[in-house]
Amino acid sequence: MLVCTNREQQLLEFLDSDKIVQRGPVTFITGNKVLFKSNTVAKRRIDVGLKTFFAESLGAGIIPRRSFGIAVVDQVMIHNEVNLSILSQTVNSGIVFPWFLPQGFSAFFMGMADYEREVKRQDEFRERREKMKEEWKEEKIAWKALREEIKAENEAKMAEFNEALESIPEAAKQFVQPPALREIPAKPEEPIYPELPKVVGVQDRFYKPQNSLVWKVLRRFEYLEVKGTNLGLMRKREQELTFTIENLASLSTGEISQDDFYAFVNKNNIDGISSHEMKQSFSDYSALELFASIDFSMNELMFSEETEESFILPPLAPIKPMHAASMLAGGIGEYYREVNLNGEKVAIKAAIVKEPTTRVTVINGRETKEVIEQQTQKLGVYNLDRREFRLLG
Repeated sequence: MLVCTNREQQLLEFLDSDKIVQRGPVTFITGNKVLFKSNTVAKRRIDVGLKTFFAESLGAGIIPRRSFGIAVVDQVMIHNEVNLSILSQTVNSGIVFPWFLPQGFSAFFMGMADYEREVKRQDEFRERREKMKEEWKEEKIAWKALREEIKAENEAKMAEFNEALESIPEAAKQFVQPPALREIPAKPEEPIYPELPKVVGVQDRFYKPQNSLVWKVLRRFEYLEVKGTNLGLMRKREQELTFTIENLASLSTGEISQDDFYAFVNKNNIDGISSHEMKQSFSDYSALELFASIDFSMNELMFSEETEESFILPPLAPIKPMHAASMLAGGIGEYYREVNLNGEKVAIKAAIVKEPTTRVTVINGRETKEVIEQQTQKLGVYNLDRREFRLLG
C-alpha cells in the first residue's frame, strides 16, 4: 500500500484500523518533517516494516508504473494533474482519500443536467413536429381519397344527366338544369411547426471538457463516498472511457457501504514487485538533511584523504579519493549546501566524476562497441572539519 500525505491524520488512522489487512510493508511519502518523524509513523515502521520517503510530490520518477494495489492520499493529490496522472498509472485498483467533491464537479453535473434537459425538451418538440407532419400526411391521403370519390360521383351524375338529356325534345332542353355537383374541398396545407428550442452544446457550455479535472478523474475512476465515514474511494475502471458526449453525460459520483469498501481494499491491497524498486529521492534541501539524520548507511562509504591505507573506493566514483574530496571542497559542480549533521559541519556537494559507458555503433551492417568516459555529477557529503568524503550512491 502506498501512503502519500502531508497533513491528513484520518488517513493514518485508516491505516491503523483493525479492518485493514496489511499484506506487506507500507510505503510512506511525505514532505512534512513532523509527520515524517511522528510517533504514528515510527510505530508503524516497526510493526509493518514501513518504507519512508521524503518528497514534496510524486514526481521525478519516484514511483514505478503499476507498483501498488491501493494508494492512500491527501485531497491535494487529486487536484494536482501531474500527481493524478502518476497515480492512475501506478495504482492498479483504487485510491483512498478524505471525502470531498472537487471544485467544479458540482458545476459540471449541474451544467450537464441543464444540457440533458435542453436536449430532452428539444426531442419533445421534435416529436411534436413529427406528429404534426404525420397528421398532415394522413390528412393529404384522406383528401386525395375524398377527391377521387367526389370526382367519380360527379362524373356519374353528369353521365346520367347527359343520357337523360338525349331523350328530351330539343325545345325542352333549354329548360333542363344540370345536376348539382359536389365541390372538392381545398387541399390541406402543411402546418406551421413550432420552432425547436436552442440547445447549448457541451463544447460551448464547457471550455474543452476533455481537459477538465472532472473528465480526467471520472474517465479513469468511479468516484465513491464511503457511507458513514469521512473517506472516499476512487475505484479504477476496468477500461478508461473514451471521450464521447454519451460518456460525458453518464459521469456521476456514487456511494459504497463500509463493508464493501473494506472488502475491496483488503482484496486489492497487493503491491507489485516493482514497489520494492523505489529509491529515495532528494527533492529539496531539507530532504537531504532529514535523510542523513535517520539513515547512516552512507558511513560504509567513508574514507579519509589523510589515512591512505584505509581507502575504500566508493561505487560510481572511479577517481582518486583526494581528487574527489578536492572537487567537493573546491566548488566544482552545480550544487553546494552546508548543513549540520550529527553536530558536525558538512557540505552536501555535487562532484563531477567519470563513468565508463559502452557505445554501440553500426557501420555497413557491422556492430562496433567502444568504451568511452562521460563526465557526470554525483552527490556526496564532505566533512569540512575532518576532511572526510562520503559518496551518496
